[in-house]
Parts: sequence; structure tokens; C-alpha cells
Amino acid sequence: MLFTFRAEKNLLPASVVNQVTTPRPLEVEEQQCFKLGRKQLRELKEQVTDELLPRAFSIRRDTRVWIDAVNGWLVIDAAAQELADDVRGLLVKSIDPLPLASVRVALSPVAAMTDWLLSGGAPALWSDPPTHCAQASFTARLASSQAARHSLCGVALLH
Repeated sequence: MLFTFRAEKNLLPASVVNQVTTPRPLEVEEQQCFKLGRKQLRELKEQVTDELLPRAFSIRRDTRVWIDAVNGWLVIDAAAQELADDVRGLLVKSIDPLPLASVRVALSPVAAMTDWLLSGGAPALWSDPPTHCAQASFTARLASSQAARHSLCGVALLH
């Protein structure tokens, strides 16, 4: 089963809220003939936020998820552990009996790929690229030379 988890967040900068909120207390003070307190200012700011929220920028983030029920795999296409944890948490809430266990590896993917670049080769599966992959080959050579420079400083390649 392959599906996409979509998270949507409305982006409303604090500077915009403050810009709209600033003249409002003066208008209210003129009508009521006294200065607003902190609680009233906070409520006014929340009211302005509620008014502006429908016009806020909407940011969407899609995360692809694959469940292989036959072999017992859950694959989440996420670069950040926090995002994978969010998706996993929603799946656990949605699917009642969902036994999950993390995959344990002897060598992290970052360390393995750094070793491949430093040694000048990848495992046999990728050692003979097709001829139409000239750009990928050039990119791999460039990354390899960068890896050699970074290896002098003891830095692992992260991307």
C-alpha cells in the first residue's frame, strides 16, 4: 500500500500580526476613554490573528509512505527523524494493532556512502552504471573529489 501523508500549516508572520494590531489599541482607548491592560491587549492580538489566519500563506509538506504487509515493512520517505516519528505516530493512532520495530544496521547509511566515495567505488550492484548516466558519473566523481578533501578534516558527507 502506497500513500501520501500531507501536513498543512498556515504561515502568519508575527510582524504582520503586530503591524495590524498596533493601531487597534489606540482606537479602543479613544472609544472607552482608558488604556487597555495586558490581558485585553493579548485578547486583541488573538482576535487579529484569527482575522488574518484565513489570508495566511499555506505551506504543504507531503511525505510518502509505503506499507508492505506481506513482508512486514513500513517505509517512510523522510529525511528528518522528527517527521518520520510524526507519521509513525499518526499511523499507530489510526491502525490499532500496528507492531513496529526500528531497523538496526551495523553501519549507518551516511558512513556507508562516505566510505563508498572515499574508496572510489560502490557495492557491485552499482559499480557498472549504464552509459546514459554520464551526468550521474560526473556528479559522483565531483562528489568523490569533495569527499577526499573533506576526509582530511574527518567530516562525513551528509548529502
